Amino acid sequence: MKGILKKTAAVLLAFALVGGAVPVKPGESDLIMSAQAASYYNKGSETITMPHSTFSYDEDGMVSEEYYPDWQQFGEYFVLEVDYTRDGCFFLNNYNDKMTATISALDDKIIDHIDVIRYNYNSVPTISKGTLSEINGNVFTFTDINDSSVTLTGCTGDTYFSASAVTIYYKELVKLPEFTTNSMTLGGAISLNFYADLSGVPADKLNKSYVEFEVNGKKQKAKFNSKKTNKAGDYGFNCALNSISMADDVKATLHYYDNNGSEQTITTTSNCETYLKKFDESDEEPLWNLIMGINDYGYYMQQYLSSHSANN
Repeated sequence: MKGILKKTAAVLLAFALVGGAVPVKPGESDLIMSAQAASYYNKGSETITMPHSTFSYDEDGMVSEEYYPDWQQFGEYFVLEVDYTRDGCFFLNNYNDKMTATISALDDKIIDHIDVIRYNYNSVPTISKGTLSEINGNVFTFTDINDSSVTLTGCTGDTYFSASAVTIYYKELVKLPEFTTNSMTLGGAISLNFYADLSGVPADKLNKSYVEFEVNGKKQKAKFNSKKTNKAGDYGFNCALNSISMADDVKATLHYYDNNGSEQTITTTSNCETYLKKFDESDEEPLWNLIMGINDYGYYMQQYLSSHSANN
């Protein structure tokens, strides 16, 4: 029975190869290939400066400086929320109704450390997370925060503390590129397709990405093509195979450039058999026969050609 199945599958395979490009199965493989996926941090900074107050006149013509309670000052990546601001400063005190100043990230950035620019008074603010590591003139540096939000509150020494600006030094988690799935295509040629998540590659450096394949000691290169994507948005790189190499491991090395312009690589290995193993007998019989035929075809063709070459 098995021999009949192989012969039937071989016929189906030959028909598929002659008839045009035929995907092994609609959609992409759910197979997640092992890769050296990891993450790294980008670093940057942002300064938020407090607004200056406006002036108004009372009925006696006296100038009165206004203050802003519950003020939110937005930067590009962070927001500074204070209980009290006037004259271009926010204030903290050591009374029971302590004023606070909270710095919060607007996205996934993490606060590494902050510099608080003091305007007046000799008190020292306390911080909800981190450590006051340095006072350099009017610059108070708080380190070891490592969170997306931090609050300054209260103070020691003088009654008040006022600050005109805060510089936030942040780090941002960035996903490194990784191989995600693979698929197989039949047509005038056979190809094992590798997909990679390149969301961590800067947009202006995507076109420089490519994958170098190595099969049985022979190398080939697949350049980045923005039109080759799957439903998940991963980019595809195709490795052409012949009858013999269908049973061989395919080593795929992705070359890409990071934010610093440095070339980086990640490598994974797969083969047709690994991909085909995701199918099972629950698939439709004609498809299952074809899958098994492809698997057997590659194996026996390699055995035959190897034996034939050895005898010659």
